[in-house]
Amino acid sequence: MIKILITSSSDIDLLGEFYTFKNQINIGHTKGDIQIKHPKIRNSIFQLKVTDAQENILLGTMLNSNTTFNLNGRSHNNTVALKKNDFIRIEFLEFEIVEFHYTDVLINAQKIEQKFSKLKEQNHPVVDIINIIDSELEMGNS
Repeated sequence: MIKILITSSSDIDLLGEFYTFKNQINIGHTKGDIQIKHPKIRNSIFQLKVTDAQENILLGTMLNSNTTFNLNGRSHNNTVALKKNDFIRIEFLEFEIVEFHYTDVLINAQKIEQKFSKLKEQNHPVVDIINIIDSELEMGNS
């Protein structure tokens, strides 16, 4: 899980909190979890990644070797360990690290599967709705 607060951006729609249960956020123009609408930004330019549960370290990596980012007033162009309340500026985006921790995606998927199995056992009506949506999605993909 990663939570950041975007404090400045060339794209005003991005201002505010961004929160994901994933262990990684890619920032870029047309590709990425956070997409910055600016002609000088190409694809993915920066990545935030939480390491495994034991280490629980947040890494910030510039994906374009020709560009630097600013961390708490200092310029960097390589991977850096980040901490809560760090401020990052990347070209046309500034944000603060609010919170982060490793999320075991497999465990979450297993929990969802267990809950869905219980709903099936109980013949809960939501199962029928999910099946209808699933079949419509499959028809749309064929």
